[in-house]
Amino acid sequence: MLLGGLLVATAGFGLAAERDHLVEICLATALMGTGVGTSFAAMPTLIITHVPLTETGSATSFNQALLVVGGSMGSALVASLLAGFTPAGGLLPRDTGYMVAFLLLGAVSLVGGLLGLARRRGRASTSPAPAGALAAVLPVQVASNPATGPAAAA
Repeated sequence: MLLGGLLVATAGFGLAAERDHLVEICLATALMGTGVGTSFAAMPTLIITHVPLTETGSATSFNQALLVVGGSMGSALVASLLAGFTPAGGLLPRDTGYMVAFLLLGAVSLVGGLLGLARRRGRASTSPAPAGALAAVLPVQVASNPATGPAAAA
């Protein structure tokens, strides 16, 4: 989560400072896509490892609902912010509107990443995952059965 927040924050602050050339926009878009993808991919694993198994379905569904609501609210916020920077009778917002929108994106993403880091550090000193939660979502090494394994065939 920290990596995703920092990548999106870097992209937002970068676009607030420079967005005159296509290369700058492409680089920021790549950073933003990587950051959002990293964060979105990490959430189900975090949920599964910190929620009792009986609650994972509802917890991951709630996560999906929050993603949709957050995306809708963010889009509405940026649209109204840019509308506020559009001159009367004008078709496009002033450049300052885009700068403010990207600064807001960078700030919110940075705060989100830092909250994830603070939460992670706070959790390290407290008790382990709740009862019934998976310890980790990693491949499990299964020992072969000596009666049915390769040695039994010899």
